[in-house]
Amino acid sequence: MFDRRPVLRLVRSLRWPNWLARLAGLGIVTEDPEVARRQRFVNLAAFVGALDTLSHAAYNAVYDFTALLPVNVYNVVMAMLLAMTPLLHRYGQSFGALYLVALIGFGNLYVIWSLGFEGGTMVYYTTAGAVFFILGVANWRTFLWVLAFAFLLLAISVAFAPEYGAILPGDHAFRRSLSAQALFATLVINTVLIVYALVALDRAEKALAAEHERSEALLSAILPGPIAARLKEAPAKRIAERIDEATIVFIDLVGFTRASRARSPHEIVSYLDALVRRLDRLAGAAGVEKIKTIGDCYMAAAGLEGEGRGGAIAAGRFALKALETVRSGPAMAGVVLDIRIGIHFGSTVAGVIGTRRYAYDIWGEAVNVAARMEQLGEPGRIHVSRDFEEATDGFFLFERRGLVDVKGVGEMETAFLLGHVTEPEQSHLI
Repeated sequence: MFDRRPVLRLVRSLRWPNWLARLAGLGIVTEDPEVARRQRFVNLAAFVGALDTLSHAAYNAVYDFTALLPVNVYNVVMAMLLAMTPLLHRYGQSFGALYLVALIGFGNLYVIWSLGFEGGTMVYYTTAGAVFFILGVANWRTFLWVLAFAFLLLAISVAFAPEYGAILPGDHAFRRSLSAQALFATLVINTVLIVYALVALDRAEKALAAEHERSEALLSAILPGPIAARLKEAPAKRIAERIDEATIVFIDLVGFTRASRARSPHEIVSYLDALVRRLDRLAGAAGVEKIKTIGDCYMAAAGLEGEGRGGAIAAGRFALKALETVRSGPAMAGVVLDIRIGIHFGSTVAGVIGTRRYAYDIWGEAVNVAARMEQLGEPGRIHVSRDFEEATDGFFLFERRGLVDVKGVGEMETAFLLGHVTEPEQSHLI
């Protein structure tokens, strides 16, 4: 199999001048990028063909202007007709391409009959394969008709064209030079068209790769890493699971509604954006997954991959850092806001819902209890359940709060998370 990587590396090093890009874009009115790419290819083929016919006209004029006048007139007229190709794109996405094919096909037949089979210009029919680049994969049936058209004209030329033709019939040297010109011109035409096709392919691949990277980054931004990986591997498979030892964290701004009343939308959004960005960084550093924001409330979870105690410890560290960073962070229009944090350790259900906008969420009593811990907490403190305290036993310092009536659950033992146990005491507990 042909390895096109070295050719692509060469193509990537090329830099097309702006005038060439503008020339290739003449007459294109479509907004479809794929159609525009094919029409640029048509324009390029037409202009290369026009230059080729003019080069023949110049050579013929020098060689014998009078005797070759009919062919010279043909070459000049053909160059003008080829240069008009961009004007036809407005009549259909493939109209210019089919015009170009018909023009070259019948025009070359005239030259073959005028100068004879020995002139070698039938080699131009071998460029018919490049029409596939012009028409595109979607129009492969049309391409087959074009290919059949080229085969037919070539077969007619081989079977019925005169050996020498009516113009300069005895001049073998001229026909030999004409055949050499046709061979070199065909080589140049095929090279230009193939290189241009590779450039277009390379740009399309780069655009596709960039789009893929953006979609990957977006998916990773809205879903936890492992969940995003599973979704990419099996997009149609539903993601739903029970997590027996998850840790849920709720962080809520205290007094935000009152402080935001006299603030402009820009000030409010800027403050919340800066705060959430800081919490996102802290969550990522601690190994905690952000689940979502609900108004001015930030919800996160840990232990979603079965870490259990490790996830609870990560959530506790995150909560302590969050408390510290909000206290030391910027104010909202001069008002320094505090936060309440609630944490619970327990069983929950997690999964991905939706089709238009994917959302990874968690549900169940553990979520409700964590939300109650935050609501029943105090500003500037981390209110945790007894389950969380037991899950992180020996790693954090707590202040017992006693029994608290939790709506929907009843009375629960809770505590306030104060900080870390000193390093020597906790080193064997991690």
